Amino acid sequence: MPTHTLQSIHEFNLAYLYLIRKICTKDIHQGMRQFNLTQESASKLLSLDDKALTRLARTSCVMAQFDLKDHELLTQLAESFDKKTHNQSVLSQAREAISVL
Repeated sequence: MPTHTLQSIHEFNLAYLYLIRKICTKDIHQGMRQFNLTQESASKLLSLDDKALTRLARTSCVMAQFDLKDHELLTQLAESFDKKTHNQSVLSQAREAISVL
């Protein structure tokens, strides 16, 4: 797998894990429902510090699972990413999106 692809996967996973942790911090039950997590998984993610979360994100597979049945949502997401500059990293885009939560 090319290095840039693997790096993008790591960045995406880290952003995804930060998102889960942020939502679970506000309301663990909502986070469990939204991300289909068990109580044990949600509690474990909340217990990890940033360094441990970063290590967890460094896998070669994408951790998120998407329900890609909503055509309208997919179209809006694709259009919003097309408008972003290509120089902006996946992680900075994700952080920007998370910051509005």
